[in-house]
Amino acid sequence: MENNISEIMTKTAEIAYKIKNTPDVLNEENYDIPLTGSSLGFDAMDMCYLTFELLSCYNVTLNARDLEGRRFNSIHSIAECISSKMSQAQS
Repeated sequence: MENNISEIMTKTAEIAYKIKNTPDVLNEENYDIPLTGSSLGFDAMDMCYLTFELLSCYNVTLNARDLEGRRFNSIHSIAECISSKMSQAQS
């Protein structure tokens, strides 16, 4: 799969929508808003499902450091993390 952040954001939003059925997650204006919390309403279990789906889809692995500092909390930050992991795997 091509290492394109825009495509990864779109795919991440689609998967997130399937998990939570929250139309706001598909709005590109919300790609920098944290998925957790009152705006989009994802809880820990939703984030686990999203993470597992993305790891399977992009065939990447994460470590604890990848999840620190809210690096894996918005559509945009998740896409950047996935893209980085894909780049590392290609090196």
